[in-house]
Amino acid sequence: SYWLIVIILKNKTIKNKLEKFLNKNHIETRPTFYPLHKLPIYYSKKKFTNAELLGTCGLCLPSYPGIKNSEIEYISKKINKFFDEIK
Repeated sequence: SYWLIVIILKNKTIKNKLEKFLNKNHIETRPTFYPLHKLPIYYSKKKFTNAELLGTCGLCLPSYPGIKNSEIEYISKKINKFFDEIK
């Protein structure tokens, strides 16, 4: 079983739109982790671009040991449909 299945979108706007689209289609997503260097205890002015990209544009897709191939296909089709519609 994979712990996280993360996709990285082009920007935060697309991420938010995809998240809403999947939610309307009964597909739960979760945000990725908030960059640690932005938390008060670890705050740093230094840029950690990969962490910031994941925190801003990353979206966790459903993943769990019992996920069925039919569920993966449904999720994949919905993601493809979303991108076909925004072209």
